[in-house]
Amino acid sequence: MVKGYTVKFLQKNYATWYSIAVEVVMEFSQRLRQLRERRGLSQNALAKTSGVAQAVIHRLEAGTREMEHLSVGVAMRLARALGVSVAHLVGITTTSKPTDGVKRPRPRTAMEGTP
Repeated sequence: MVKGYTVKFLQKNYATWYSIAVEVVMEFSQRLRQLRERRGLSQNALAKTSGVAQAVIHRLEAGTREMEHLSVGVAMRLARALGVSVAHLVGITTTSKPTDGVKRPRPRTAMEGTP
């Protein structure tokens, strides 16, 4: 049997996590719409460029709580079409520079000696 204070704790934390999730979804929706509009793209144009259905883009921008339409593949296609990193699109970073996450060594010049 679960004690009363445990149930209240779980209810309070669920409400907190739920409100955070709603906030994240709304932030993503706004970011997606802003990036699309800054590039002068309609939802149809972004759909053609990214290969993501226009209806999915509409639902993502609408900010519905159900984000079942957002997968890693969809996020990657949208980010590539918008010219930003996935991390920027989903709000992890504020840097919009696209990157594949791979750090590459700086190429050596002819003037640098080899060991």
